[in-house]
Amino acid sequence: MTIVLDDDLVKEAVELTGIDSKRELVREALKVLIETRKRKNLLDFVQRRPALWPPHILRWLGANITFSALEKADRNQGKKGLWLKMLDRIGFGIRI
Repeated sequence: MTIVLDDDLVKEAVELTGIDSKRELVREALKVLIETRKRKNLLDFVQRRPALWPPHILRWLGANITFSALEKADRNQGKKGLWLKMLDRIGFGIRI
């Protein structure tokens, strides 16, 4: 693979860094680019607002609603309520 470098940029980079080899200049430029990207990604992550509710609370809520619906179905001779019917429709069907 051939990479063509702008000679003016190479001269300026040599003056700034003191690195004479084009290969070393490219390697150093890639290191700086990757470190900058990592820092930017980290800052984006840190600046994001947290979720209103942690997902484990939602899992707990869904599980408890399902357990309650199963207990109700047991008391009603296996008749499924609205929650269990909805779970069946979306593919999370529970056999009673």
